[in-house]
Amino acid sequence: MFHFNPLIIMRSKIYKIIIITVIVFSIAGCAFDKKEKSMMPTVFLNPNDTEKDCLLSKIAKDIELISLETNLDCIIGDFSWLVFMDKNNIIYNSDKAVLIFDRKGSFINKIEALGNGPDEYTTITSITVDPILKKILILDHDAIKVYHFNGKFIKSIKLGFSPAGLYRTKTGQNFVSVIQSYNEKNRDMLIMYDTAFKKIKKIKSKNLESFPKFEQNLFISNEPYEVNNEIFYNESYVDTIFKITGSSLKPHWIIDQGNYKMKTTDGVNIDNLHKVYEKDKISLPAIKESQNYFFFKYNYYHSKELCYTVFNKDSNKFILLQKISLTDLKEKGGADFGFRNDLIKNAPAFWPDYLVGDKMVKVLFPYMLTESQRAAFKIKESDNPILMIVTLK
Repeated sequence: MFHFNPLIIMRSKIYKIIIITVIVFSIAGCAFDKKEKSMMPTVFLNPNDTEKDCLLSKIAKDIELISLETNLDCIIGDFSWLVFMDKNNIIYNSDKAVLIFDRKGSFINKIEALGNGPDEYTTITSITVDPILKKILILDHDAIKVYHFNGKFIKSIKLGFSPAGLYRTKTGQNFVSVIQSYNEKNRDMLIMYDTAFKKIKKIKSKNLESFPKFEQNLFISNEPYEVNNEIFYNESYVDTIFKITGSSLKPHWIIDQGNYKMKTTDGVNIDNLHKVYEKDKISLPAIKESQNYFFFKYNYYHSKELCYTVFNKDSNKFILLQKISLTDLKEKGGADFGFRNDLIKNAPAFWPDYLVGDKMVKVLFPYMLTESQRAAFKIKESDNPILMIVTLK
């Protein structure tokens, strides 16, 4: 005969209570997350919205042109980007070198240390500038190489992981985003360091998806950025922009892509990318944020269009939506999209390539301009870029 054990029955009841409690709290937690999310300010991206045109003068109060000096020591190639600008310096990354210009565009110096030596870098993932100490921090594949503006090598900081981006605050605290490997669970997203690069805290990824048999890194991880002395971060494939407060994250804005949002598995699996173009999806939006505006750029795969759109946070409305077909993109070279430029004669449309504080910068490559535009700017096709700088209202 089978005899019931009261202790076993008691334990069984306790386990049931624990399981039920966990489920209830999990549901409550999900409900709380949804409630908290529903209360957050939200941008709804819809590539099928009606196009909207906008004059640059609606958001900008002035415009300035700076021609970067052109000589054999400082030629800026096609694969290049503006990494820093303040009232004293303009710093460019160009073909594995870092070029330093003054605020008038005159060439000052170049850091060119490509190689495998201890004072060299093998690649440039990202660049951060410390204008106070006149240091340039170059993110290599697993380290940060630090140089002085004069080109002198200072030190190498070993990280032990692949960095995606670095933001250095005015007080010297460092936030390093991590190139994520999607075959890992519980992976790191951001790592905080003090001024001496002593580790303070790790923040785990908010994207819980993992692909155990899929050995690929996500190289399109974003960089932390600053608006009004506050630091923000948006992780790829996560629709929330977070504010970094102390050593924690607080939701800032939701970027809701609705049914157009691409799944992580589509985005990271390069073998299936051809299938993405058959879907009614948009690519990860490139996001720039100022005090009053969000600037988004993304591909709409279904119609094969590139979308430029601007959202006014104060009025809670989009003020610009422009859709460019891939055919037009190839023909026009991407030089004339964005705000209609009514602040300077013969200038192409304006879209920010760089944004800091109340300054937006568009980089004009002479070879991408028409002959009449080059004539108006008095430049040659082979010259270095012109920076078109506007101050936001």
